[in-house]
Amino acid sequence: MSETIPQPPTQPRERVSGRDIWSKLSKDQREEIGVAALEVFAGDYAQHTATYGAKTCGDVDPRVVRFTEAAFGAAWGRFVDLIVDEVPQANFVGANGLVKLPSILGRVCLHCGCTANDACEGGCEWVTDTCCSSCSGEITPAKDIAGWPF
Repeated sequence: MSETIPQPPTQPRERVSGRDIWSKLSKDQREEIGVAALEVFAGDYAQHTATYGAKTCGDVDPRVVRFTEAAFGAAWGRFVDLIVDEVPQANFVGANGLVKLPSILGRVCLHCGCTANDACEGGCEWVTDTCCSSCSGEITPAKDIAGWPF
């Protein structure tokens, strides 16, 4: 049986700069999006609090879980609608036509997709800026991103 050759990854290297996008929005846009972001947090907080209570106490009213899930869903939907309506989508697409990654993500292994906050099973560390120790035997520095369009 022949050895499988790793395929180029699909994640882009370019990053979204939320700070740059934010600075280009009007005061009204920033206010609307900021309020919507706080509503998302409030919905998420309520949902997780209700879910946590149900897991630890076992006596949380299922109606509370239901309406906190609905609250998060409504807040998230409003937030996404605002971003789609108010922020040019070109901010989220790189020059290569691929979707940009959030800048908060940090390093991404271009072979397995692990990150600093989501390491390989058993752990790994960075061998290069784009390759983790779990994959270093599969990708050599010469193959590491050379010629790949991101």
